[in-house]
Amino acid sequence: MHTYFRALIALPFLVAPLAAQLVKPSAQCAGGAVTTTLPGGLVDENTRANGIRARDAWSVQRGQTDPARARMRADSSAAQFRIAAVLPELLITTQQSFPMPANDGPMWAGKGLSYSITGGIAICGAHARWGAIIAPTYWYTENAPFDLPIDPQIVPPLRSDYSPWASPYHYIPRSLDAPRRFGDAALRRFEPGALAFWYRAPRVEVGFTTEAEWWGPGQYNALLLSSQAAGAPRVYVRTSKPIHAAGEIDIRYFLGGLSFSPFFFREPEDSARTLAGLSVVWRPSFEKGLS
Repeated sequence: MHTYFRALIALPFLVAPLAAQLVKPSAQCAGGAVTTTLPGGLVDENTRANGIRARDAWSVQRGQTDPARARMRADSSAAQFRIAAVLPELLITTQQSFPMPANDGPMWAGKGLSYSITGGIAICGAHARWGAIIAPTYWYTENAPFDLPIDPQIVPPLRSDYSPWASPYHYIPRSLDAPRRFGDAALRRFEPGALAFWYRAPRVEVGFTTEAEWWGPGQYNALLLSSQAAGAPRVYVRTSKPIHAAGEIDIRYFLGGLSFSPFFFREPEDSARTLAGLSVVWRPSFEKGLS
């Protein structure tokens, strides 16, 4: 696909937020614009570093206190339907030798040039009872070839039922869907990106999302969930407001699904997996920066 075709495909991601800002609702939704900061990304890293220096409260669930979402959930307007722009976020990276993607979200940054763009619209309901963010991601990677010598004395021959791009270091029963390379050609993908729908009751919020989340204390690599790949499609239930108990407690449970990449097995018999998670985060009142 030529460059100008890729530009035409990406154009709606830029036009939709601008068109949303031209709408004149009875009251602005979330201040008129929101952002979809990728957990673990550069903006999130800067925000976290500044917060640590200022001794602000910090949580092992990064991204949960996003100010744009907080504005949407605190919106008290009685207007039934209002639109805001999800400002486009552009990520560009280059890999000169062995590709080492790092918290790039849906994009797999292979060797050479890679970029992704995320943008769309946010919708606010009356009195913040419901909301939605529709901000898909388009990404491209040059995916140029690179050398990765394998010592046959250490690594066994690749099994015939595995893709030629699968990792030769992880076999059943310790298999891992970690391809060395995503095929032998450039890749272009549309992903759901930052897609979220939710409904809020006084004490509980339920919803569906495909956004990446960050669960864990690591600065660059979370122990449980991160933005190293696209977020799993899942339904969730969480507390609408913190529970006060010698501080604040947030509870979140989700149930979703995973699937194999096309570069793992040649013809997988069962490519679906269930993913569930429960998080209880306590921020004690006696230590501001602890969670």
